[in-house]
Amino acid sequence: MPRVLLNIDEPAAFTVVNPQASRALVFCCDHAANFIPRSLNRLGLCADDLHTHRAYDIGIKAVANILCARFGCRAIYSHFSRLVIDPNRKLHHETLIVPRSDGLVIPANVDLSPAQRQARLETFYHPYHAALASLLDDLKRTGQVPVLVSLHSMTDELGGEKRPWPVCAIWNRDPRLASPFMAAWGKRDIPCGDNLPYDGRDGHGWTTERHGDANGYASLVVELRQDLIMDGPGSRHWAGLLGDVLDDILDNPDLCRVQHY
Repeated sequence: MPRVLLNIDEPAAFTVVNPQASRALVFCCDHAANFIPRSLNRLGLCADDLHTHRAYDIGIKAVANILCARFGCRAIYSHFSRLVIDPNRKLHHETLIVPRSDGLVIPANVDLSPAQRQARLETFYHPYHAALASLLDDLKRTGQVPVLVSLHSMTDELGGEKRPWPVCAIWNRDPRLASPFMAAWGKRDIPCGDNLPYDGRDGHGWTTERHGDANGYASLVVELRQDLIMDGPGSRHWAGLLGDVLDDILDNPDLCRVQHY
């Protein structure tokens, strides 16, 4: 695995959970960590900046761990900050490596050279996506059609605007997961945003587009509000609710076939 920007004692770009699990369900967390390698000198930021939503999706890794245990399935977590490079963006998306995030300038991302950009791609972005592709291909080789759920968290407020939804579904063309997912929350009288606060049709759901839609696998991006999952009780409560919703919809036989939309 390329380690261009990583010292020998620093962890790899991703962590795989339950790699031998046989269930055809895979969770991924694109923004699970706030890690920045020593070679990048915290990107010129102070330590406190790395504990905000700018650096990673607060609370979502704990939720993912609970769901993996409940469903006995595979998962992959990034182990690098989204400020280093965002694996949930296309290669040429303007926010792949952001020079500014929610008003904060990221000094090391300003005027990035092509060589510096390539080093981040080789160390973090490409290994993460290759590992996720390998997990899905391995399940496909067993004769199963994988289902991919990408887990994220969102702030309760951005730019002074409150977000009223505790949970949101982000999707592109394939409705097999998104439609019943949103309906299941509605039956529980819990509002679920449809392609909110981001739209899966404009490049914000790249991981599921690349590994789900492109292969004909049912896939979905789930956003949970960070203020609801920032502590143990909150993460357990919302992981339980999310798990119940997934239980309601994952037995759909339409998910067990390759379907391109």
